[in-house]
Amino acid sequence: MSKKLKKDNQTDTLDKDIKKKQRQNRNIIIFTIVLAAAIVLGTLGILMYRGGFIQNNMSAITIEGEKYKLSEFNYYYYAYYNAYIDENSQYMSYMFDESESLKTQEYDESQSWFDFFSDGAKDSMISVIEAAKEAKEQGYELSENAKEEIQDTITSIEESAKTAGISADKYLENIYGKGMTKDLYRKHQEYSYLASEYGDYLKAGYTFSEDEIEDYYHENFQKYTYVAYERFYVKASDVDTEPTKEQKSEAYDVAEQMLERVQKGEDLKKVSEDFEDKGTYYSFDDAYYDVSFSYGDWLFSEDRKDGDSNVIDDGSGYYVMVFHSRNEGDYKTADIIDLCFAVDETAYDTSQEEEQEKLNQAYEDSCGKAEAVLQQWEAGEKTQKSFEEAVSEYEAESDSDGTFTNLTRNTLDSSLDKWIFDESRQSGDTSVIYTNGGFHVIYYMQPGEEAWKAESENDLREDIYNQWYQGLTDNAAVSESKYVLGFAGGESE
Repeated sequence: MSKKLKKDNQTDTLDKDIKKKQRQNRNIIIFTIVLAAAIVLGTLGILMYRGGFIQNNMSAITIEGEKYKLSEFNYYYYAYYNAYIDENSQYMSYMFDESESLKTQEYDESQSWFDFFSDGAKDSMISVIEAAKEAKEQGYELSENAKEEIQDTITSIEESAKTAGISADKYLENIYGKGMTKDLYRKHQEYSYLASEYGDYLKAGYTFSEDEIEDYYHENFQKYTYVAYERFYVKASDVDTEPTKEQKSEAYDVAEQMLERVQKGEDLKKVSEDFEDKGTYYSFDDAYYDVSFSYGDWLFSEDRKDGDSNVIDDGSGYYVMVFHSRNEGDYKTADIIDLCFAVDETAYDTSQEEEQEKLNQAYEDSCGKAEAVLQQWEAGEKTQKSFEEAVSEYEAESDSDGTFTNLTRNTLDSSLDKWIFDESRQSGDTSVIYTNGGFHVIYYMQPGEEAWKAESENDLREDIYNQWYQGLTDNAAVSESKYVLGFAGGESE
């Protein structure tokens, strides 16, 4: 049975955040279900698979005429499950109870958590297999690096099986179900890597004209704009209580009185002091657009000018709005090289003094490594090339994506963001910077494109890519056995 929470304002808000995160993750491109050995032995993977003869020998799903066993479907089910849990680990206690059947726990009003993961696995499996097939048809070949990683995973499985005193086939069968073999596992690993690499290849190949990027920006103007504004909310009734016509009328009269004074030149904050018992005043310097805002379309209109004011009805009351300014992303992005010596704070129980000391030591070690890299660079030619060479020596220890181009604000940790986008920043600037996740060594290469252009081009590229990706599942001929799939993930029917 799923865990229950006592509802209050805080948990209501958290529930909304969780659901928003879940909806976003439901659409994650699961070409990343390339499983390393550690993932194979992840949360669900450690369960010894149990299943009957029928569900293990019948086809679970058929894609474009090719039949796949339940054990093959489980490859994608476990991958989707583990990727999702990893992405949402901070919300686990609010989602479901891992000790109970997922079929008995509600994801939303229309499906259980088992349905959620099963549907996600199906979409993943179809898209991966269809993308891999398209890649082969287009003559795209798996990289040597991918082949090596797959072989490393297979070798790791063989070693684990040997330690357990069983064959690699039996080892995989115990995880995924009857019929999974080393060769079959390798086949789906190759599908996964090929789909991932081919997808990246397609995405990188999309090109757009200046006019196309600018048109996309204006079509999605609200998405790229942050605004400064003030508002006062006149509530017509208590929270979760439907206001009467009289209450709405009284609230509207108050809002109109306030608006009239503002439009005559008074400051909204000052006006609000005379109506403290009628509602709440807020001001924002850098607010984003949200479709749930009743005032969103008015506030984020391209026509909005400094000093514009209005009264907006949200159903339960009225907003008195005053617009001030917008940030249209006209600042320059940044090109940087980042090396991070990560510290995982979750690995330490800081309630214990000994563990806190270990965490402190981990940060000291991280700082020492970062300082050593900086000193090594400063002792040399102090060029971008020499920094890249210094960083490459520590690549295996780094928890960073390395080189970032057209980096926008609010992408990285706030302390990194502050340094990178400092107005005095110059090409070649280098520094060691502390974050909660460890110390970074940062090299500033140069300013990039204007933020609005970089973001618009990236999102346009993502839209085209997602259309292709969605087409993989929409256009594939698929049939399934609901009975057999009901045993996915070791569940019972």
